[in-house]
Amino acid sequence: MFDTNKPFTINILSGGEKHCECSFPSDQQWSELAKKRKSVRRKTGRGLSDWEEPGREQAELDLLIAIGKPGTAEQFDKFEASKMIGLLSRAEVLETEREGDGFRVELKVFGGTVSHTVGIPTMEDRFRYDREVSKITNGERRVELYVNLTPCAEIWDRLRVNISGYGDGSAVPIIHKAAALSGVISKLQELESDDPEA
Repeated sequence: MFDTNKPFTINILSGGEKHCECSFPSDQQWSELAKKRKSVRRKTGRGLSDWEEPGREQAELDLLIAIGKPGTAEQFDKFEASKMIGLLSRAEVLETEREGDGFRVELKVFGGTVSHTVGIPTMEDRFRYDREVSKITNGERRVELYVNLTPCAEIWDRLRVNISGYGDGSAVPIIHKAAALSGVISKLQELESDDPEA
């Protein structure tokens, strides 16, 4: 059972077994982290380029310190923090199935699985998703890409039908909403490619 009201314990192996007890990040913290995790492609010449995520590990360490039990998260380095935040942010689509006038999406999340049933997004929703969720800026020698989670949450909130796998009173994190919506949109694209009349 996923419950944002209870503390989470993250376990990793890094020079030994290490543990961190923390609260689950707020939607605002996840949104800010997504923006800081921007990917940058630098053109190096001769048609070649390099991708990097400058400052990602430090941003993840800062988040772990903010949510960690006081006096404990500071013992981890930025690479350990990156692994821990990666585990905490898990929201992998396992299955997306049509269910009545919507879709049921099964997600593998930190500590278990959850299910979201949402209505079918409108074409306006899908246009907004394509335009606003992945933001790309182009420069002469660099391209920057970052994810904006806010539109996902707004669309999910309007389409929500049912959820399961969450504790009583637990919030549905914005990263789960984004993953579920992504699963629905991917499924719609798959159905449309199979049947142009769908």
